[in-house]
Amino acid sequence: MRDVLVALELRRNRTLEARRLVELAPEEVSNVVALHVLAASHRPGQARIRLDRIRNAPGPADVIELAEEIARRHQLTAETPRHSKAWITGVERQILLAEAA
Repeated sequence: MRDVLVALELRRNRTLEARRLVELAPEEVSNVVALHVLAASHRPGQARIRLDRIRNAPGPADVIELAEEIARRHQLTAETPRHSKAWITGVERQILLAEAA
């Protein structure tokens, strides 16, 4: 549930509110959502920690690709973005729906 709330705040460009929700209960928010919030709210060190968690965990390929694209978009890596913002939003939505099911 917290993932959905954070994602909604992020989509509304309310990154500070989203970050507050992540920081309130960091273990209740998925790593990919937290990565997005931390990167968007200019917390690159914390965002890189979440990115490393995603890269090192055995997770679905779509989650890893989403995390990599978020990292590219927010310049956490030297690579250039490969997908649109709409792609990021769509994949995030799919992942959240899959987790809720």
